[in-house]
Amino acid sequence: MSVMVGKGGMQRRPRSARTSLLAALVALLSGSVTGSVTRAETLAFVETTVVRPEEGRSIPRVTVLVEDGRIAAVGPRIRIPAGARRIDARGKFLMPGLSDMHVHLMPMDTDDQLFLYLANGVTTVRVMAGTPRALALRMDVADGLRSGPRMVVTGPLLTTLPRPAGFITVVSSVEEIRRRIAEYAAAGYDAIKLHNIEDEAIFLGGIEAAKAAGLRAVGHIPRTLGAARAIDTGFDCIEHFYGYRPEVDPTLAELTVRSGVWNSPTLIVLWTNLHQEDLLREPFPEARYLPAGLSRSALGRRAKAPETIDVAGFQRVLADLDRRGARLLTGTDTGTLLLVPGFSLHREFALWAGAGIAPARILRASTVGAAEWIDGSPIDGRIVKGARADLVLLDADPLVDIAHARRIAGVMAAGRYFDRKDIDARLAAIEARDTRPRTP
Repeated sequence: MSVMVGKGGMQRRPRSARTSLLAALVALLSGSVTGSVTRAETLAFVETTVVRPEEGRSIPRVTVLVEDGRIAAVGPRIRIPAGARRIDARGKFLMPGLSDMHVHLMPMDTDDQLFLYLANGVTTVRVMAGTPRALALRMDVADGLRSGPRMVVTGPLLTTLPRPAGFITVVSSVEEIRRRIAEYAAAGYDAIKLHNIEDEAIFLGGIEAAKAAGLRAVGHIPRTLGAARAIDTGFDCIEHFYGYRPEVDPTLAELTVRSGVWNSPTLIVLWTNLHQEDLLREPFPEARYLPAGLSRSALGRRAKAPETIDVAGFQRVLADLDRRGARLLTGTDTGTLLLVPGFSLHREFALWAGAGIAPARILRASTVGAAEWIDGSPIDGRIVKGARADLVLLDADPLVDIAHARRIAGVMAAGRYFDRKDIDARLAAIEARDTRPRTP
């Protein structure tokens, strides 16, 4: 039986999910669907250089064997089973797959947007506005019915603002937020997203209800509460540096480190917000992979006035927190403001590098840090025996220059390997596809 992993340990699938999976398998056997279960490849990356962000070093002339979606062996001399696919990785660098820990599903072809992540080495995403559809996608990927990154899915946004939608739930009392969180826990969501809840009692009630359900509370902090008080309540992960000011605050920084709270800064969404007018005239090159009209509709709303956006100030905050050893995740808010799946994470990396953060520290946040947040795994996010074989083969060492993380020769996720030829062919097909927006 398939399981989900949360902070509280292994969890059963919700009954509805198990039923839908059974139906999908029956359909596959009857030939009534076009998809098929992807078999995990047995594959060896031969004589590569292994990148270990957690140690800040690369190890040359290593062979990595993958079996059943896990790393089976790592070493200079290992036995490669007969029939295994051999990847000549001499002169290349093998790093753990990357994680974008703040994304939103977009109104475009589902398989296309999932592949855009893989094409950029992103093998894990955290969907920050969940829906039943997102839960189904999570299971499709886990069961090999779709190719895509591993998905962690929060519940629908919980807010006190009057703007209900499929991924937004408006709550007006402590009792209501408790009831909703209990429903989301039963449905199998991985965390609870609190979004622009300006009533402190409801916000604090949401944190308590999430804890009672064995889930983490993540998201936005009320303006009236502030980061320090939110951290004291046990809030798990702060998005967009909500509650922080764009200036170094040693007292708040020390509290951040001491408490163990996580931060996902998403600097790229601030930068994109600041440069909207320029992007309207000349979009990012990767915007060609988005459906026609979607890029401009996403840019049609500005979250903040330009004069209120201080990217450089928040880069200093990020650098200070990193120097102190705070827990950081890499995220982008993809799905908003012309941020293209996968590509936007590398733009986020560039902003971290611009803050003076070393490539190893950036990659650590995007690999080991993400694995630690998801389920506390002591091995995932690393290239060691037993770890998930979410891997990216590069043409240059990303520990020398974080921009080298873009120089992708191949990606392995969920037991399947895509080489550069596979990636380029799929990207060309996405660019050429009918570009009318679709439902994710």
